[in-house]
Amino acid sequence: MKKKIDVGGYTLDAEVDGVESANAGIVLVHGKHRGMNDTLISLLFEQLSKTHHVMRFNFSYFADGTEPDNVRSYTELKACTEHMRDRVLILIGKSYGSYISVKAAMEQADRIKKVICIGYPFNDADDNKKTSDQLPLLGNIEDKLVFISGSNDPWCRLGRFIKNLPKQAKFYMINGGDHSLRGRDDAVTRRNMAEMLRLVTEAINEVDKQLK
Repeated sequence: MKKKIDVGGYTLDAEVDGVESANAGIVLVHGKHRGMNDTLISLLFEQLSKTHHVMRFNFSYFADGTEPDNVRSYTELKACTEHMRDRVLILIGKSYGSYISVKAAMEQADRIKKVICIGYPFNDADDNKKTSDQLPLLGNIEDKLVFISGSNDPWCRLGRFIKNLPKQAKFYMINGGDHSLRGRDDAVTRRNMAEMLRLVTEAINEVDKQLK
């Protein structure tokens, strides 16, 4: 179902589907250059709405064709989480969307129970010495974090600083995947997407068990 999410003075395009009675709500948060109809986000929306209450939306910068502003993006994501009412929340972010999702989890720790980060930008693709400004803060929510990245993702060169990453967070590397988990051919991409869905489902199941 198409929705308009009010952010105070303007609205966001969104879509909500799935099991209305589900205790957990899932919000899918797209990456910087692709909106809610991105292939990966669409796959997650289609599959997860079979068993959960799921929302996807477009950040205003994407709809306007402008550069993202982190503060505004967080405000928009918060408006979307509020639309999910009193449900326990699981955020699934792709790249930039995972960065904003982590920020949301730090601000709404009581309500957001899991953040699944696909292609989290641990470092600058052109200079892996430039790392995410969130890294020193991840330990504050480490038990909520799941990271899924492709082994060929230039934004995820973990080798040089992995020892300093949170111990309770879970990290999964999908062999042969790029920043969007695509592989060298369609067969590898399908395999990678299936593995991603398995890992995402496993993380969601952990939250579901806690709610029983």
